[in-house]
Amino acid sequence: MEFGSGSGGRRGRRGFVAGVLALGLALCAGCSDPADEQDVVSADDVATTGAAATSQAPAQGDEEVTPSAEGSLEASAPQGERAELFYSCLMDAGVPMMIESYPADQAIVSIDTDNTYGATSDGMVWFGRMGLTDETRALVQEMFDEPEPGSDRIFAFGGGNVTEKAAVVVDGKDVTADFERCLALSHYTFPEYAVDPAEELARNQGVAEASNEWAACARENGAPTIADVTATSDENYTPTVLLPTTITPELLRALIDACPTFDKEKEDAYHEASRKGEKPDPVFRPSIGFDAPGWNGDQEAEADVDVTEGDNKRLFDLQEIILRPYSDYLESLGGVG
Repeated sequence: MEFGSGSGGRRGRRGFVAGVLALGLALCAGCSDPADEQDVVSADDVATTGAAATSQAPAQGDEEVTPSAEGSLEASAPQGERAELFYSCLMDAGVPMMIESYPADQAIVSIDTDNTYGATSDGMVWFGRMGLTDETRALVQEMFDEPEPGSDRIFAFGGGNVTEKAAVVVDGKDVTADFERCLALSHYTFPEYAVDPAEELARNQGVAEASNEWAACARENGAPTIADVTATSDENYTPTVLLPTTITPELLRALIDACPTFDKEKEDAYHEASRKGEKPDPVFRPSIGFDAPGWNGDQEAEADVDVTEGDNKRLFDLQEIILRPYSDYLESLGGVG
């Protein structure tokens, strides 16, 4: 369970699954670098970009690309070109959008308004920045014939599933046809995240240092068997302090009280610099998990854990104790991570 690697961390999938079920809190639409700047809010909140895609971009080649039709692009076209076409197509249709650059000549397209919700037929899920009005929520429920928006039928938690019914609502207006048409013309997909092993190692080293500081404190406050962690360049592993699965909520709360899971002064300085438009260095926070598959820093294994059953439900509840202090801190800032 990755509690966080500062503002440069990656959020575990389990937080995403729980958060989607508490719809309407998309906090980070249009983040400048969502692959590197996703803060964990809590086990019941979600912070996501304005467009969270579950599909993967195809491999890009060097061959010359021939448009498939006038004003359209092949799926093999460079992702940046497809993003530009998708953006301009929707803007021409009167849908408020924004486009931001991404590494490797790629780009992210997101909806530039708050009151947005939907899913397109390719499996992409779309949110506005800060949730939905009651009017839009009612319209979405009617469109999907769902008692509550955010069901498994609409969302592809693990990735790649095609929705049964495409629908996108922006400011109370059904713009599904515009999205489907522009996707068909552009073949827009979410950028591929290419991991630089050196950058990954540096990021993990920051997480490991913060985690080991917390582990040292924990050993002095009732958990003498807690071991230190080691950083690697493995993109699928977060250096994670492992607590025993038998730990009680009472002992865990005592540890969290005695050993803070973040440095408020450093966080305050980071967020203040960010508000001024500066790009401060990331503030690393400890990654705290449990000695069990899917909870031990192995990000690939997280997707296979059912947090609603058995011991995983108990660990999920314990994780909330770990995440809550930083979640409360973010809420004190207005929910901005």
